[in-house]
Amino acid sequence: MKPIFKLFKLNKKGKMSALGNLEEEIMEILWLAKEATVREVHDRLSEEREIAYTTVMTVMGRLSEKDYLRKEKDGKSHIYVISISKKEFERYLVRDVYSGLEKRLKSDFLNCFLDGISENDPEKLRELEALIQERKKAVSEYSK
Repeated sequence: MKPIFKLFKLNKKGKMSALGNLEEEIMEILWLAKEATVREVHDRLSEEREIAYTTVMTVMGRLSEKDYLRKEKDGKSHIYVISISKKEFERYLVRDVYSGLEKRLKSDFLNCFLDGISENDPEKLRELEALIQERKKAVSEYSK
């Protein structure tokens, strides 16, 4: 299972997100709880705002269709279980963005990437260099 991120949106906090606002809120609840019923998620969301139970149910169903959640029968109701950790989700997101940008920008991609890092956080260049050295070492040890 590999998520595909086709579009980024600004969430309520003004950050870019591959999920819609409600999807992100529901996933945050489930990443913490690991599993929950629609009722439990609805009750949690209702603490902060008015929201219809059916809206929460619909969005959780869609998250299940996208393979972010797994829907399991629990007596007469269903329980939704996380299918992808937050860390895995973020890794897939970065990989998909990287692949898309690399295809679009071709040879300029790495220069654009490095420009973004050096402009925003010069310390990240040192971190990147250390990571590259670690990966090179691991690859050469694996090749032996």
